[in-house]
Amino acid sequence: RAEASDVANAVLDGTDAVMLSGETAMGRHPVRVVEVMAQIVEEAERDPDYRPRLEMRPPRRDDSESVTDAVSFTAFDLAEQIGATAVACLTASGATARAIARHRPGMPVYAFTDDARVVKQLNLVWGTKGFAIPFQRDTDDGVKLVQRILTDKGYVQPGSLIVMTAGMPLPAKGRTNMVYVSKC
Repeated sequence: RAEASDVANAVLDGTDAVMLSGETAMGRHPVRVVEVMAQIVEEAERDPDYRPRLEMRPPRRDDSESVTDAVSFTAFDLAEQIGATAVACLTASGATARAIARHRPGMPVYAFTDDARVVKQLNLVWGTKGFAIPFQRDTDDGVKLVQRILTDKGYVQPGSLIVMTAGMPLPAKGRTNMVYVSKC
């Protein structure tokens, strides 16, 4: 019971990933334990207070992260308002994807980066799928590549609305400052 409440509380606190303790994972029925943990996570996410608690506006600060946080919140909020199919971001470090996922959007977050290590890290971020792409120097080319990958792989249907974020100019890392609504 203690582990079940730990899992539920972790979800309600906004944790991206949960894991089992050694004692629980090494029992006679590890697959069943994971199934029960998944049920606890899903039930905790259905709690009526779950999303409102996480959908807080970022605090006002005067640093480079505050712009990324504000743009990420705006992308999340805009995607929810227009019924976007997905939120996509061009990111160097994965920080923008984490900032968007923090708000628990009702659609997937797709993060595109040229760093294979970041793609692996994004596997642990709530509702996020990472993609490795070549470094993009041009915003328009980056948007077209994201659209093509998402439609070719079947993650979005042609004509779907997606909300995208990036830093402009693209070669400048660490400056997410653009939100763009795109029709695939």
